[in-house]
Amino acid sequence: MAVDQIIFVVDDDPRMRSSLTGLFDSMGIANMVFGSASEYVAAEKPDTVSCLLLDVNLPGTGKELIARAIHGSSSRRGRAFVKLN
Repeated sequence: MAVDQIIFVVDDDPRMRSSLTGLFDSMGIANMVFGSASEYVAAEKPDTVSCLLLDVNLPGTGKELIARAIHGSSSRRGRAFVKLN
């Protein structure tokens, strides 16, 4: 998937996802929205430098799952992943 820049949004509130999509679309910014961490991790995503907006209060999101997936696909994947609470 080839895209210059894209913003990923992970939020369980459909109204928030819809609002952000409308905002980004109106500004001509490519975006993909997901209702859960597992949706984000499972999705085919472009190979590009991007921005991730994550609802950090999302209950049971698997935030560590997202962090590990990002780490695993980054240039730092050979280095240690350190989890802090």
